[in-house]
Amino acid sequence: ESRFRYLLLNNPLPMWVYDLDTLRFLDVNAAALDQYGYSREEFLSMRLNDIRPSEEVPRLLKHLQQERSALQQSGIWQHRYKDGTIIDVEIISHTLEFHGRRSVLAVAQNVTERVRAQAALHTSNATLNAIITAAPLAIFRFNPDGRIQFCNPAAEQIFGWSAAELIGQPPPFVPPDKHDEFLAIIDQALDSEKTIGYITTRQRKDGTPVTVSVSAAPIQDANGRPLAVVSLVADVTERQQMEAERHEKERLQLALNKEIELRNLRLRFMSMVSHEFRNP
Repeated sequence: ESRFRYLLLNNPLPMWVYDLDTLRFLDVNAAALDQYGYSREEFLSMRLNDIRPSEEVPRLLKHLQQERSALQQSGIWQHRYKDGTIIDVEIISHTLEFHGRRSVLAVAQNVTERVRAQAALHTSNATLNAIITAAPLAIFRFNPDGRIQFCNPAAEQIFGWSAAELIGQPPPFVPPDKHDEFLAIIDQALDSEKTIGYITTRQRKDGTPVTVSVSAAPIQDANGRPLAVVSLVADVTERQQMEAERHEKERLQLALNKEIELRNLRLRFMSMVSHEFRNP
């Protein structure tokens, strides 16, 4: 008993013993008193549900009705400090007999920051997935040897192959004469910390050529080692055609302007000649 109390009182994590039948606290350590803000007398006058937010109590009572093992990891719960602060805790408990009563020794670790970080990460991932799914650009992830690890719905729509046909394969939309260029871009992206951009040609599943604008950047691990390459591909075929048409229109307009200028020059010359003949 003395060894048990020594471990209980000197553990840096909040610990308590509660009666399994009445849920009343039977013992508590200094770490719990310090973190939760109660005096020892206040803590020992309360029950297990008193340190829970009211909305957590039904879940707690249902949980306590379930058959439990001697050592149990109860997962993440919410606790309430004396000042009303709500925290997330991870509970590990063990059944024991304490002064002749069926009791539970519980250890609570504050994991509020971890839970918030996981929630933020989940939100960030969900946002990123939504952007990737809704993006009109084809998005690919290539491993270092150029095989496709991931593609989004726009990639399927632009090139005509399904994700199942693309994942794990070299990109079939790269024409044979552009294969060396593609591998060179992958190597360049892996060795660079900057985004690489270029205009090139690709082909659709039906063989139709397509002009694309490509951006490629490396994905690195925590130590800065390159793991893969992410690539954004935009179909600029229509834009290129419009640019070509605009240039052709500008060329024709320039030629027309020169023709008009030349015609006006001929008219002025003929007028001058006619005037001179009329007035020798």
